Amino acid sequence: PGEDPRGKPYLLSLDEVARRTREAWDRGANEVCMQGGIHPSFTGEDYLEILRAAKRGAPEMHVHAFSPLEVTHGAKTLGLSISDYLVALKAEGLGSLPGTAAEVLHDDVRAKICPDKLTSEEWL
Repeated sequence: PGEDPRGKPYLLSLDEVARRTREAWDRGANEVCMQGGIHPSFTGEDYLEILRAAKRGAPEMHVHAFSPLEVTHGAKTLGLSISDYLVALKAEGLGSLPGTAAEVLHDDVRAKICPDKLTSEEWL
């Protein structure tokens, strides 16, 4: 088998998230984007901790993070509505959500090409 086209998975420590955010700020960045796959052991608290770490590194940094799947996963693991979880993410420093993935939002097609992802309604 060849290499995984998505690359080898990795996990940064919270201290490393803070350090990289600080480094980006010191180099003139005003926004960081954080998005990844669903880590099998993550709960919604992990995403909140990642935000806290980024803000610890650079309190004024705009944090653009978390896909609809990550938000849905985080909310479900904490037993929160998506709306309540978004409020919690914002309170910890989330500035905006990415919407850059090329998503086919037709459920018949999604059932064939990505049955393990959110439905169109859930994504929206």
